[in-house]
Amino acid sequence: MSLKRKFAIDIEPVPATADATEPVLVSFGGVRPPPLETPFSVYRSSLTTAPVGSVRAQYRVVTAETPTLQLYGDNYSEPSGAEDQCEYYVGVVDRERGKVRIMRAPVVHLDPKLKLVSATVDERVDKSSMMASRNALGETFGNKRAKSAIKAIERGKIDADALDRAADNLQSTVAMSLDFVPTPEALAQELALDDPLPPHDAETDDVTKVYPISQLFPAAYRSSLERVAVDLLKHQSPEALAELKLRSANDPDVGPAGPTYMEREIFRLMAVPKPTKRDITRCALALYALYLARLGLCREATLKRHQTVHEQTGMPLDMAAALTAAFCEKVAVAANRSRVTVTPRARTRITCHVLAVLLHLQSFALSAEDVARDVDEKIDRVQMLLRGMGCSSTSLSAAQLKERGESGLERKSTRFSLSAPLRIVDLTKRKGGKPGRK
Repeated sequence: MSLKRKFAIDIEPVPATADATEPVLVSFGGVRPPPLETPFSVYRSSLTTAPVGSVRAQYRVVTAETPTLQLYGDNYSEPSGAEDQCEYYVGVVDRERGKVRIMRAPVVHLDPKLKLVSATVDERVDKSSMMASRNALGETFGNKRAKSAIKAIERGKIDADALDRAADNLQSTVAMSLDFVPTPEALAQELALDDPLPPHDAETDDVTKVYPISQLFPAAYRSSLERVAVDLLKHQSPEALAELKLRSANDPDVGPAGPTYMEREIFRLMAVPKPTKRDITRCALALYALYLARLGLCREATLKRHQTVHEQTGMPLDMAAALTAAFCEKVAVAANRSRVTVTPRARTRITCHVLAVLLHLQSFALSAEDVARDVDEKIDRVQMLLRGMGCSSTSLSAAQLKERGESGLERKSTRFSLSAPLRIVDLTKRKGGKPGRK
């Protein structure tokens, strides 16, 4: 007689919740499953922030224990990769309501472990002593062929300690070499330092924009130096004049050549009865060129501290720090040490910036003889730099020379004028193809 009976039921899906009493499907490893009366414990993390219904929210730990076995399993320590490909559900029949509750159930595999075995500790066999004893027996009682085989094995043996020492030496050598490998930022800065010219526009037809004054003379410097210019021109401040260390024609230590061009320009502006805004801006620009020229003459000992740069050049302390970082170079002297100095390359950059500022002050026409003392360079050197900056040389006419009180034999009769568009000459080569100083 069949005991099967048929009755109608309705399916009632149950949404996923964070309830820890949801069913769990368990598979057993081993020959026989544990007895039916074995109690099981199911754990889930109360700290997880995974959304309900996700794979992480179904992580479970299942444990059980019998007199002879320990059972443990979880569904997250070794994922199989198929967690998102299939899902398991369990149907629970409610006979009174005539419905089946469909609930999602994670799967956990339980591995059994004998309690007696888990209490033992694995003993490791030292094979090196076994091989040494075997080789000693072979050397003593072995024949000629066995002894040759033992020697061949000894020759082919790898010295692990020697390999470790070689690897450590190689790693330290590579690490030391990497300390001197420049970063991309350092390479970009090195390429920028190789170009001695100030920021320029080679395409413009406006000569005033060939070397833009906004990039040549930044606004941060301009506002600071305009305050110094106001103290000089309007207030005739003795403190500001003493801090600048300017030499007038009446100073005993000025020498037979007299003040430099920039000193004469600043004294000329100080003599203006009512200085205008244009005079103040012009004085600030002359001060900037004066500070740059003095920075190019600073020694390495002076550049160690911004205070000493300020004392020697007369520039404001914040500007001393900014200009030192912008124009001087750091030269490595050890693994983690460097020194700040004015290299020949940095000296050329400073001189070109000073000449660009003076071109703006002199309506883009300069005489190398007038400014050579300001930058402490030879006249031929200044002329070469002016040509490299795109200036062309012209000689004054006889009428112009007579008006200036000069003869045609004087070298001041040659002036260098900037024109647009800019035509740049390679400063690294002199006439005849020989390399020049950067």
